[in-house]
Amino acid sequence: MSNKEKYLTPYGTWKVTTEGDCEGKSTTQLGTYTGYIDEIALFLANKSYYGLQFSAVIEQMPKNPVPTAKSVNVSLDIDSGTWDLSPEARMCFAQRLFRLRPVIVGQSNYYACFTLQTEMSEEDLARESALKKLTDEEKRLLGLTK
Repeated sequence: MSNKEKYLTPYGTWKVTTEGDCEGKSTTQLGTYTGYIDEIALFLANKSYYGLQFSAVIEQMPKNPVPTAKSVNVSLDIDSGTWDLSPEARMCFAQRLFRLRPVIVGQSNYYACFTLQTEMSEEDLARESALKKLTDEEKRLLGLTK
């Protein structure tokens, strides 16, 4: 289905924003919804400024996605309560969250992130084992932490 064809039916997946002033200061992302435009619009009516803008979501996740990498850094939004956690506590939170998923959760060096990995190599396992034996001071001296 082409981009233009997505707008020939009122049912679809839509990214909805407020239609704000010309400078964009009052434009707000309201979310992505699947359904009829009229139902979504009337549901979100009290959140509109001048009006609501609907953009058809063209790309969707394929049914059987193939990973393009073995590892990725992920963060949850600030409302998740994970931003103020230590990297280890954030990793534990994520491990509970993904306990039934076929991924390995690890710590990340990026702010408020954890890593998701498809598999852990022998080298990664050996490195993790060695790092667990180091004290925080030793890790800092080796430049592994800040």
